[in-house]
Amino acid sequence: MLDRVSYHAAIRYLERVLHLPVDEWLRGKEHLNEKARAEHCCECAGLPVDAVRLAMLTPAVIRQMNRHDSHKAKVITTEAIFVVVEGRVVTVLGVAMQAYRKKKYKPYKSRQLEEV
Repeated sequence: MLDRVSYHAAIRYLERVLHLPVDEWLRGKEHLNEKARAEHCCECAGLPVDAVRLAMLTPAVIRQMNRHDSHKAKVITTEAIFVVVEGRVVTVLGVAMQAYRKKKYKPYKSRQLEEV
């Protein structure tokens, strides 16, 4: 099940949920692949990569990962928003990063004929 959580999601979890200085840790490490970056960030945080990936697997996320009826979904929890694409957690957003749609209300128009 851990292989269905991307390393990019682990990095974003450290940054956006645990509020760790990931940008500072990755400065000068752009040449590394995603797995090596995740391992470096987790090492700086003092956490194993698998523990970070396991922390993201809440029951709601696992349910969404096992569903086969949607291509892309967001699982919104109190701590984060998990983006699940084709059964894999691909990234994590902070709660404040949720995009809210504004409803556009049309003014009520009466269907009665107006007197001329």
